[in-house]
Amino acid sequence: MNIKLKIFLLLFFLSSCTSYIPPKYDLNTYRDKEKSYDIELYWNVNKKNSSMQINGLIKNVRYYDINSFQLYIELFDDKNNVVSKGVFDYRHDKILPDEIVPFSINLPFSIHSKLQKIKFSYRYYFTEEEKLKDDFIFWSFERNL
Repeated sequence: MNIKLKIFLLLFFLSSCTSYIPPKYDLNTYRDKEKSYDIELYWNVNKKNSSMQINGLIKNVRYYDINSFQLYIELFDDKNNVVSKGVFDYRHDKILPDEIVPFSINLPFSIHSKLQKIKFSYRYYFTEEEKLKDDFIFWSFERNL
């Protein structure tokens, strides 16, 4: 192989390793949000006849990594009965400080349901001073529909 080809291949492989640019998310495109000391959630609700699609973003605002993150969403009717449940499971990777992770959950329900509120719950483990904590953090909040 001649020297020009070797240099070209070397530069090609080096540039491919450094060319990843994380996606940019516009938080202003989401209608609803909840900000806490650890997590910021942004989401949009798209309701159809018998399902509700919730698309959003999770932002880690802690100083430490978040591990084994799980987001649970429940729909309630006017009698406070759970109509539908969904889970976004991000246990395969950690969420770094200031990192944003997209999520999507589809919640089917009966067309006759009188939906009243939505409940978000999340739990995770966090890393503090390079040690994984054994206790998990849990938080929930509700919103009227």
